[in-house]
Amino acid sequence: MTDSSENPPPREATPLAETLIKWGTVAAGLIAAAQAGTTWINGYFSERNANIAAVQSVELQKVKDQSELAKTYLDLILDDQTTPQDRTLLYDALSQLKDHPLQAWAKQKYDANRLYMEALVRNAQERAEAARIKEESQRESTELKLEADAITLDMSQAKAEGDPAKVEELREKILAIYAKISETEAVVSVATITIEKGASDQSVGSKLPELNSSVGETGDTVVALSEKITPDLLKPFFAASASERIEDNYIYLQKALQEFRVSDPRIVAAVVANLAVEAPDLREQEENEAYAARTYEGKAVLGNTQPGDGAKYRGRGYFGLTGRENYVRMSKSLKLPSLVDFPEDAKKPELALRIAVALLTERTSRLTAALDADDLVMASKIVRAGANPELHQKFAATYRQVIVKLAG
Repeated sequence: MTDSSENPPPREATPLAETLIKWGTVAAGLIAAAQAGTTWINGYFSERNANIAAVQSVELQKVKDQSELAKTYLDLILDDQTTPQDRTLLYDALSQLKDHPLQAWAKQKYDANRLYMEALVRNAQERAEAARIKEESQRESTELKLEADAITLDMSQAKAEGDPAKVEELREKILAIYAKISETEAVVSVATITIEKGASDQSVGSKLPELNSSVGETGDTVVALSEKITPDLLKPFFAASASERIEDNYIYLQKALQEFRVSDPRIVAAVVANLAVEAPDLREQEENEAYAARTYEGKAVLGNTQPGDGAKYRGRGYFGLTGRENYVRMSKSLKLPSLVDFPEDAKKPELALRIAVALLTERTSRLTAALDADDLVMASKIVRAGANPELHQKFAATYRQVIVKLAG
């Protein structure tokens, strides 16, 4: 007999139940994984945001530092006491501030200032070289003048002893020295222009060098203009008989234009035009002694205060230098004291061309005023005061042609 208290045998799970159990387990795992992932993601983004904030803070501080630094640079750049050299360095420093709004501007300014600084170096070198040349030329000129003075004393002695041959021999020597003095004085003048121009450029450019565009007289422009006065330029305006004298003496005109720093082509043209009118054959010119004695003796307006001054200081040279006072003034202008003792030298080309340029440059203001007004008759009267329409017309025609040639 069977015992009814025994447990019944277990039931087998159905396929549906097994599936539900499996999915429940998976779901629990997914929920747990999702919770863990959310925690990780939250942590990741929190850390990322913190890093971004840190980077932004650094960048903001960098921008702030750059702004403060840029302001300091700008204050120094605009300071009147900042030297051009330091200003260039400040532009360079400002251009190194990466991504700063003023970076490109500063780079442009630095490039401009760097070019200026290079020009300043060249300027200093040119001035130093010009100073050296000037010093050497002045020393040479002084030595030549001392030599001329010694020869002048010998000439006076020979003249007193009644030795005309010796006087003429010494005169040839002194004329050769005059020619050398003309050359050295021209070199001194050109060097002086270079020194003065360099100092002026540096002064003008000290505050805003990149804006410095000063132009004007320079040694190079004076030399270049004077060197246009060649035999080929001159010959068409003079008599055919003057050809050889032009070849021999044009260099004295070039050197005189340099010595007296003539940089205006109009003045050069006026010199040539007056020479063509007053000395078409370029022969040595000297007034008649008897005529001068009658006309100029005792003329206080000419400074003829000593007996015999009228004849001694008669008109000589291409523009007729006349009177003791004018000879004294010209001897100072040419730095040749011997001209007062031996005024006859004024007719020699070596001096006559220097005197011609000196006389016109003394009257530059009057001459340029006439030329500015295109009043060539008045311009021609700067040398020849008389009324001679034919000569005034020759001056005007020559002047206009020379101006065209100088511009070519």
